[in-house]
Amino acid sequence: MKSAPSEGSDEPTVYQSLLHRQRPGGRSAKVHAAVLQATGELLFEQGYAQLRIADVAQRAGVHETSIYRRWKTKAMLVADTVLALFDQHVPNPDTGSFREDVLSFLPSLVRYLQSPEGEALGRACVDVSNLVEAAEARQAVWGIWVDQFAVLVERAIVRGELPATINAQIFLEMLIGPFFLRLLVTGEPLHEAMAVQVIDLLLQH
Repeated sequence: MKSAPSEGSDEPTVYQSLLHRQRPGGRSAKVHAAVLQATGELLFEQGYAQLRIADVAQRAGVHETSIYRRWKTKAMLVADTVLALFDQHVPNPDTGSFREDVLSFLPSLVRYLQSPEGEALGRACVDVSNLVEAAEARQAVWGIWVDQFAVLVERAIVRGELPATINAQIFLEMLIGPFFLRLLVTGEPLHEAMAVQVIDLLLQH
């Protein structure tokens, strides 16, 4: 299972801070949802570099201190927003079959990547590749995605569907790589039928 690299300090990384993130209840839940929604909207409208906590607070109708109390940095706020969006649009299934698990979430990923929201998110990741704080947010999101996918892989190993030596991170990179290649590099169309083709190629022994 993948672990995020240590930053070499006592301060928790974005990845470590988000690993055990909990959703609040009551009024705090409404504030939390409003902040994430505002962050997502501004991220898609302006991109990461132009995103300001003050603007998020204004759009969400909360004080900046309310945001910093829960999210210590902009990177942490953006990473949590991205994870919330993917939790909403891309399921993390348990069908009893690894192939069916993949075929459950992969088409959802394709649909999301093709949506204006998902496409803007992908472009934002590329546009800010030179920003250290943005890279930290991206690393945190990727680390948690790998951890979630590793659960599917571990279940498949127990069922005898995959060998015990399989590397979950490399498998996930190979699985979703063709879709991000088309989205961000070649511009070729994405289609859900690719999901079947890709997973069947990877499962051939």
